[in-house]
Amino acid sequence: VAGVITSGVSGAAFRMVGVTPLAAPRPADIDRTQLHRNNRVYRFLLEICRLILAADTLQESPDAERTMRTVVSDNFHNLFEAFVREFYRVHLPQARVDAPHIRWDLTGLAQSDPGLLPTMKTDISIAFPDHRLIIDTKFYGKGGLNGGSSDARKFISGHLYQIHAYITQLARTAAPNAPRDRSASGMLLFANQPNPFTPG
Repeated sequence: VAGVITSGVSGAAFRMVGVTPLAAPRPADIDRTQLHRNNRVYRFLLEICRLILAADTLQESPDAERTMRTVVSDNFHNLFEAFVREFYRVHLPQARVDAPHIRWDLTGLAQSDPGLLPTMKTDISIAFPDHRLIIDTKFYGKGGLNGGSSDARKFISGHLYQIHAYITQLARTAAPNAPRDRSASGMLLFANQPNPFTPG
């Protein structure tokens, strides 16, 4: 395996002769990368690069370990979301998988100033010919539950309200020729963490 990797790296280096080296990249450089339909396949790889760069730029200090845990926690959510999106894109070729914004069904004051409302950007949307599934990914150590004991644990209400808002607003703003949006369903998808909670 090591020989194959060495050969591949050597071949890649040979093909890049004449390419001007860039300065060491930073996490902010990834934020400036423009993704579109033709290169969106690189989103998952970019999230991995973001995590590596963020970890590499940490300085040794008493707070480095705590900072690293924060970096990992923040970036693993993006990584998990990107992985799930690409997974469905590969395994559901018959569906359209993307992450669209959902419009609000505005009335009254909100209609005159839509900036008062938060943006509804989905994590993952899977559009079949006759149905749409909205997936909101979560990456938490407690599986998105609050409370201490198993008997008192409940799903975080904000997560449920969020996915409910996505589905109801999508149905209300659906175009007449988009019945799949009027009957869309939603799903909260949690990463499997240590000590998972299994409802009885």
